[in-house]
Amino acid sequence: MKIDQRSWIKIEVAQGRSAQTCFQGLREACGDAALPYRAVARWVKLFHEGRDSIQDSHRSGQPHVDNHTIELLASLLDVERRWTARELAAEVAICHKTMFHILHDILGYCKIAAHWVPHTLSEV
Repeated sequence: MKIDQRSWIKIEVAQGRSAQTCFQGLREACGDAALPYRAVARWVKLFHEGRDSIQDSHRSGQPHVDNHTIELLASLLDVERRWTARELAAEVAICHKTMFHILHDILGYCKIAAHWVPHTLSEV
C-alpha cells in the first residue's frame, strides 16, 4: 500500500502538485490508511530533488560491535559483577543500548539480584 501511495505521489509531483495537495488527495482516496502528512511531505521533497525510486533506501541494520569491546565487557564482568549499566557503558565508552545488546544478545548475560550473571537454561 505504501508503494502505491508513493507512486501516486511521484506522479502528482511530476504534475507540479504540492505536499498539501498530495496529502489531501491521498486522504480522499485511502482514508485512514493514507501516509501521514510528514511522510508525504518528505517524499514530495525527495521527488522534487530528483529521486526516481519509490523503494525505501537500504539500511545497514544494527551497528557492528567489534570483538575488542565484547572482550573488554566480558573481562570487566569476570572481575566484578556488580556494575550498573551506566558504569559499564561509561567504562567502555559505548552507548548503553549497545552495552545491553552485547551483554544480553552476544554474551547471554542477565541481571539478577544486582549481579550480571550468564543466562543459561538447565533441564529440570
